[in-house]
Amino acid sequence: MKKVAIVFLMLSLLSVGGHARRRTAGKVVIDRPKLVLILVIDQFRADYLWRFSHLFGQKGFKRLLSSGAVFVNAHYPYSNTETAVGHASIATGALPSSHGIIANKWYDREAGEFRESVYDATFAKEGIYPPVSPKRLSASTLADQLRLSNNFKSRAYGISLKDRSAILTAGNAGTAAFWFDTRTGNMISSKHYLDRLPQWVEDFNTRRLADSYFGKLWERLLPEDAYSISDEDDAPYERAWASNGKAVFPIRVAGRNNRLDQSYYEQLRGTPFGDEYLLEFVKTLFKEEKLGLGEHPDLLTVSFSSLDLCGHAAGPYSQEVQDMVLRLDRVVAELLDTVDKQVGLSNAVIAFTADHGVAPHPDYSKRYHLKGGRLQASELVGLVERELAKRYGQGDYVLAFINAQIYLNTQLIADKGLNQAEVEEFIGKTLLAVSGIAHYYTRSQLLSHSSLDSTPIGRRVQAGFHAKASGDVLLVPEPFYLISESDEEKMGTDHGSPYHYDTHVPVILFGRGIKPGNYTAEASPTDIAPTLSYVLKVESPNCSVGRILSEALFSEQG
Repeated sequence: MKKVAIVFLMLSLLSVGGHARRRTAGKVVIDRPKLVLILVIDQFRADYLWRFSHLFGQKGFKRLLSSGAVFVNAHYPYSNTETAVGHASIATGALPSSHGIIANKWYDREAGEFRESVYDATFAKEGIYPPVSPKRLSASTLADQLRLSNNFKSRAYGISLKDRSAILTAGNAGTAAFWFDTRTGNMISSKHYLDRLPQWVEDFNTRRLADSYFGKLWERLLPEDAYSISDEDDAPYERAWASNGKAVFPIRVAGRNNRLDQSYYEQLRGTPFGDEYLLEFVKTLFKEEKLGLGEHPDLLTVSFSSLDLCGHAAGPYSQEVQDMVLRLDRVVAELLDTVDKQVGLSNAVIAFTADHGVAPHPDYSKRYHLKGGRLQASELVGLVERELAKRYGQGDYVLAFINAQIYLNTQLIADKGLNQAEVEEFIGKTLLAVSGIAHYYTRSQLLSHSSLDSTPIGRRVQAGFHAKASGDVLLVPEPFYLISESDEEKMGTDHGSPYHYDTHVPVILFGRGIKPGNYTAEASPTDIAPTLSYVLKVESPNCSVGRILSEALFSEQG
């Protein structure tokens, strides 16, 4: 019995808290990963992993698929599937209803104008620093919690070509967020994090790496017959993409003015060269900041944005998107090799996901009898204003229309002695009669949680509704329909709906303590933060609603 008791005691010491422990200089130390990497690819639909898998190499996506825990039924649980919302939800494990980021941009009632998700007027006069910060994010992130857990000894970075993707993952207490500035062709940050850029970032910018792609041709990576769609099939829908007016390779990267200016840097972000540039910055960060080599775990979130910018113009069934995904496979392989060289993949945990999917181009859908179409926001607003005038008298009832949401002039409604809920309901019923509108939800209805249907769409709209930021009437278009709010949006495709093509994204865990396999249980990117919090043995973000993906963790981790 004594031997049994000793063995039991030893096993207990090894497994306390779900992790092996070791004794160093008289102290018991939790054995955690040295590095956690969250890899996000903007607009990466889940089906890309299977549609193009036969063309992947062995060290990129295939390595994650074969040696990782793959959650094949992972969906965002809200309707407003946009970049800022997705990154905020990945970082916080929370829903827009609590973390407060409801879109990339929305109508600010107090300011009386549209505001970007990371806009911060506090920094409006900070020289080269843009007026941005995570101020509007009202929930803590995994980065915040990790840094809080050890008196800010862990480092936590958010890196992307887009400011919102970097800032919202770094959180309020992150070490820094860095992103690509299309005004200058440099990597920059916010005054919220840094008074000045680190010297190594200044040195990186001095290299003018972004300029080296000027005039370069984006050509197919593989022979044309390797692509799942022909130029003849995809060209009619993607004419806005290439400067020569046809969606065919090669595409020359030179911007609208054929010189090194903002239009060039904006175009660069939407090509595979944008991802290559960001990878080089990340590799420099690893080297200069010695990520994963300190006493405490470090956290890095890298978000590759080029696929999203290309996908909006070209659509998910284009050669451009397929080629971009194949090139991303090589980028991911090199990133994994960088982690392996620095800390060893056995000392790291990697989570791979996307911030949203994307709808097929409406014309492409119609060509193959999938219905679909495009509604113009200006026409919907005009209809609403006319019908309201007929019923309640003249007035400017609509302050704004954005993200398929109508913001009403509540002061005018009150001055006329009208019932706000009644006006919202009237607008909803008016627009429901429009071909292409599937559902409407009103502010009054969502605030009271009454009369909501129990369908997945109803629940997703509720999860995406924020009392202070959201509009008064929220619309859901029919599947394969888009609501265009600008001339630019009339050309390509978009996301932002509660349908599978927008909500279904990869969720893969890989590395230390992860049990490989395919898992069919319901999952979500909101599960990543609480799962990684458990692995790191830190408190979950304060508004997290995701679950710990315990089925993918070896028994010594739960």
